[in-house]
Amino acid sequence: FLACLYVGTSMVRLYYQKRQLEDQVAQQLQNISVSMKRSLALQLAQLHTDQKMIADQINDHFPADLARAEVRHVRSLQKMLTDEAANNDDIALLGVADVDGKVLYMSNNVRDVRAGDQIDVAPLRADPSLDTAISIYRGGVRSAWPSGFLVLHPVRYADGRLHAFVFALQSHDSFHRRLEEQERDGFSLGEHRVVAIIDTLGDRLAFRDPPATSVVGERVPEAQRTRFRHQKQLNYWVSPYDQIRHLVYEQPLVDGRYLLRVEAAERDYLAPWYKELAYSGVSAVLLLVTVMLLLRMVRQSARQTVQLHHDKKQLEIGARTMAHLIATAPVALAQVRQSDGMLLHANIAFENLFGAMPGDRLRTAAALFTQPSVWDELSASAEQSDALNGRGMELTLAAGARVRHALVSVAMLPFTQGESRELLISFTDIEAQHEREQALTDIAYTDPLTRLANRRAFLQQAGAAFAGARRHQRPLALLMIDLDHFKHVNDTYGHAAGDAVLVRTANCMRDSVRRADFPARLGGEEFVVLLPDTGLDDAFEAAERLRRMIEQAPPAEFDGHVITVTASIGVALMQADSKDIASLLHEADLALYRAKETGRNRVALAGTGTAQVAGSAGSNAPPATQLAPASAVTDKLSP
Repeated sequence: FLACLYVGTSMVRLYYQKRQLEDQVAQQLQNISVSMKRSLALQLAQLHTDQKMIADQINDHFPADLARAEVRHVRSLQKMLTDEAANNDDIALLGVADVDGKVLYMSNNVRDVRAGDQIDVAPLRADPSLDTAISIYRGGVRSAWPSGFLVLHPVRYADGRLHAFVFALQSHDSFHRRLEEQERDGFSLGEHRVVAIIDTLGDRLAFRDPPATSVVGERVPEAQRTRFRHQKQLNYWVSPYDQIRHLVYEQPLVDGRYLLRVEAAERDYLAPWYKELAYSGVSAVLLLVTVMLLLRMVRQSARQTVQLHHDKKQLEIGARTMAHLIATAPVALAQVRQSDGMLLHANIAFENLFGAMPGDRLRTAAALFTQPSVWDELSASAEQSDALNGRGMELTLAAGARVRHALVSVAMLPFTQGESRELLISFTDIEAQHEREQALTDIAYTDPLTRLANRRAFLQQAGAAFAGARRHQRPLALLMIDLDHFKHVNDTYGHAAGDAVLVRTANCMRDSVRRADFPARLGGEEFVVLLPDTGLDDAFEAAERLRRMIEQAPPAEFDGHVITVTASIGVALMQADSKDIASLLHEADLALYRAKETGRNRVALAGTGTAQVAGSAGSNAPPATQLAPASAVTDKLSP
């Protein structure tokens, strides 16, 4: 009942408040319009007097072609224009134009207006009976006329023929200042208020405050009007200029030739009413919600009392059960104070994993990890609800003298305001699983003889490096290495000797490449080295360094035999048209083939049309135990 009563009284109050605001703004529009009309009438009368004096001066001393007047008469006219403009604060400019509207003379209080500018004199030329007209400036883009509107007065001979036009520029600043004075006497019409002068003959906009140069002089668009409470001079319309609903008051000027229009935007003068409407609506909703909540609280109060008693018992049972589960859980659990990392409690599985319970030896959570900074990261992650809660993170633990791998998860324990925050950390021992995974990884990606990466590991690493180099537009080089006459070693000394040569070659590769490079054995006597961020010159230098190291390294010894082996190397650089790592391998293989064809124990560069070959000039004969290393020379061959 109270809510309905409040809503009803609010609606009545809002209705009368809106009518009161509309009446006030309608009266203010009328007051401003009447005052502005009276002020304009006085200004026009004063201007008419000033312009009549100037017209007499022109008719007495100026010929039909005003531009051919004597200098002394021009100076006299110029002084009169300047003096009259200075004596009237509302006049921004006084001037004289010929019968075509071309400006010839003007007061010198405005420097930016130039003789030769054009004003619109069409209304007075079209209707000889008019003695005064309000017009607009029609000058060129160079002029900078002050903002406002023109009041024109024709200068005629005794027989009625046109001689010239005297014009006065009504200052927009002066007009705006008078409007603000009128608003101070009543109340402001708001930021969207408009005062305009309409030429009724062509329904053109002759003046507008605030200024709008793009529409002044244009026809006023048609817009539907709604009468305001059956008052003839007051109408509502949606302004075509700002698409806002305005209340408009209109009255005639200059014997009905012009129309003075004063507008106030509904959104401005009804702004207090809209605020009151929103306040009343929110208040009514809050009142209704409050009543409903009170009724609901009364109904729920009894049920909550019983439910709370039951819940308390269940919580006590649950707490005892949880304490037992934590103590006997097979997963190591520890309760930690977040602020200082102090270990508070732990279960039996924790003692089995770390060899001690929280105490003198294990005081803080940071001591549980091989890297103490891990605890800071875990503690920070617990602040985020989706970080590690319920998920495991593989970490290394400092379990006594041992280092063990475990899945570690952390969760924030419930707390109340003012209590210290505590975390629950769980440790799942995965050491055996980690060892198995490492062994499987080693088997899958390592060559068992040379302990270099195998073909699978190389293709995986090279594919990723190729994609990264392509994406970041970085150079990527590849060395393809093949041992010269390796089949002869196997056939002569046996496969065990061949294995020794392969191990020797792998050691040379490890000693020769950089840490960022990736050496691998593809199979048999074929090796590769992936060189990230390496250009062609550096790749060639790396290949030549590796070739010399293989050639000059201590020979492999097997069953009393000294075996010297050399290598041929093909170098390829990733090009713009390289599709994938397979294409790069193909280019390196072609370069390797050229190194073999040109004498072995040398380096060949694969390029775009040419190849460089460098290395020993030794023969193609199979190596023997007595063969000595060949001297290094450099050749450049066409492919």
